[in-house]
Formats: sequence, C-alpha cells, structure tokens
Amino acid sequence: ANIIFCFQLAYAIGYVGFGRIVDLIGARVGYAVAIVIWTGSHMAHGLASGITSFALARFGLGIGEAGNFPAGIKAVTEWFPQRERAYAIGLFN
Repeated sequence: ANIIFCFQLAYAIGYVGFGRIVDLIGARVGYAVAIVIWTGSHMAHGLASGITSFALARFGLGIGEAGNFPAGIKAVTEWFPQRERAYAIGLFN
C-alpha cells in the first residue's frame, strides 16, 4: 500500500508540476523531460534492492508518467487544427 501511495502521490504532484513546466518550456522539451524521467525510473526498478529503493523508483515513475498528458494535450492544441484535435487526443490516449 505504501508503494502504491508513493506512485499516486508522485502522479498527483507531477500533473501540477508538469502542467506548469510544459507551459514554461513548451510541449516538445517538456515531453522530452518527462520521457527521460519516465525511462530512468523504469530502469531504476531493475536496480531496486529493497522496499525503499523500489518505492523511490515508483515515485520517479509517477512523476515521469504524469508529464505525458499535459505535454500531449499541449502538443495537440499547438500542432493540430481544432477539427482534428479529438482524433489526435484519442490516438495518443
């Protein structure tokens, strides 16, 4: 339960944080940052040697995964005409 809580807490923090980050630095760079955090955290799971390190890997994963949706929505609104946005969001979602 504590490990799941770590992930969900990070996901909630990440949504708020990445929303602001993506607005400041743009969708492309914001998405890249999220992917780097997400991928690094995925790899950290393989290095986990106990509950604490696994919980930290899950926390990082929650932060990184949370960047997907704000960056994806921002990218769609910037790069697609209004009539195609629902289809584009459906594809990445």
